[in-house]
Amino acid sequence: MDWIRGELLWVRPGREAEGAVFVVRKALGKAVDRNRMKRRLRHLYRACEPVAGSVVVLVRPPAMTCAYATLGQDLQRLLSRMSAARPQHVEPHPSSAR
Repeated sequence: MDWIRGELLWVRPGREAEGAVFVVRKALGKAVDRNRMKRRLRHLYRACEPVAGSVVVLVRPPAMTCAYATLGQDLQRLLSRMSAARPQHVEPHPSSAR
């Protein structure tokens, strides 16, 4: 599945069984700013409705200066779009069937 693009963030399904991976590139700011963004996203992700499987969240440059509430709205909207786009039934990999 490709990236689902928002104004501040992009999301896509991850490879892990569950959880979230936050990608904040070095070009977006100093370590203090990048770590603050990851903390904000972790808190917002926990407050959102759970998504089946894992999620990769890529931070875009406008997200570094936006308000906390705006970031939360964009994340919630993208996660709901992603969960609606995911297939409800996932076929097991042929090598895992024994």
